[in-house]
Amino acid sequence: MYILNWQKSRLEYSRGIRQMLGYSKDEFTMEMALTLIHPDDIDVINRILKGVVNFAIRNNVSAQKQYLNVTFRLLKKDGTYLRVMRQSLPFQTGEDGILLTHLSVLTDISFIKTSTNFVEWELYAGNIDVSLFKKSIYHEFANFFTDREKEIISLIDKGFTNSNIASTLFISIHTVVAHRKNILKKSNCHNKKELIEFCHLNGIL
Repeated sequence: MYILNWQKSRLEYSRGIRQMLGYSKDEFTMEMALTLIHPDDIDVINRILKGVVNFAIRNNVSAQKQYLNVTFRLLKKDGTYLRVMRQSLPFQTGEDGILLTHLSVLTDISFIKTSTNFVEWELYAGNIDVSLFKKSIYHEFANFFTDREKEIISLIDKGFTNSNIASTLFISIHTVVAHRKNILKKSNCHNKKELIEFCHLNGIL
């Protein structure tokens, strides 16, 4: 677990990091922690964090009972990756209700066997406006895919085949296949089911 001070952009407290990841308290800084996120996860994580921070800046969270779970991969000191769930909640707020620090608890969930590696998040809302919170997150994913990629994703969601997509968009099947490969790579998804789930989760569909 650790406590992050948003005003000073630093960790104020940490515990259990060495046992889980192998890093000492001196090594595990805010800057260093961000470099430990798996390269395939970092863009999505940054977008989620930006959406969360923007929401916290604009809204009074002092009296709220909410927390956010995010699952992603972190690099251990021995060079291997753990799939972790990070549960974060407000810890200290200012008189105006603006977030000053938050508490995060990391849990190793690598023992849960899954073929899914894409970043997932879930909000336990308390009394906050869930629709506003989701809009803040969704805004950060508005340009995650290109317009063409979003057109293809929409057609995939409707059950179109590569041939159907090609004829609908007046492009070659080869181009459709290339786009689909790039879409899966961007989202770190392995198949259509994971992709559609990812897109619904992040407001792309």
